[in-house]
Amino acid sequence: MSAGPLYSRSTFWHYIVGTSIGLTVLILGRYLEPPVFGPRRSAFEVSAESREGTWRAVQTWASSIRSGDSGLYRGFYADRLSRFYGHADVPADEPLQLMINEVQKYPTRELAVSNPSFQPIDKDVVQIDFDKSYRFSGPGVRLNQGHVKSSLRFTWSAVGTWKITAEFDRKICWSTLMRDPIMQSPPGTCR
Repeated sequence: MSAGPLYSRSTFWHYIVGTSIGLTVLILGRYLEPPVFGPRRSAFEVSAESREGTWRAVQTWASSIRSGDSGLYRGFYADRLSRFYGHADVPADEPLQLMINEVQKYPTRELAVSNPSFQPIDKDVVQIDFDKSYRFSGPGVRLNQGHVKSSLRFTWSAVGTWKITAEFDRKICWSTLMRDPIMQSPPGTCR
């Protein structure tokens, strides 16, 4: 007597397709964050002390960009970032080199941060969403000016300081460097 197949043909293909989709979601999930609709739900809360400390860090981080202080700027970053704009698992030297290049290219840098919103991600992880307005200029280079909705994710480090572990813009409101002429000038309020 021969044994029948372990799975019916339709069950087998359902399993294979389901597993493939699951693996794809698992793999992509490391690199893409799911969209957030409405406020994030978390079992953690951001304490007043954490809000004050991380927002002070954001303001000093912005100051280091304005002054071109690469040593101070580097000190805000963990050794690796889980996300740096469109890239995953980035060494801290990458944002540092980008900052150094911008300082050399644009000797005049104005940068303002405002309207912080604090999102608990994990026990010792806080994401700060904020408005960032900038105007970078210099001789012989195109003006780089704009307004973005930006995010920095901070993790409390073993040495007792907040370190940036992710950096990205959630929305570009407008920028002089955009190819689309509609996006090159301030359209008003960006929500």
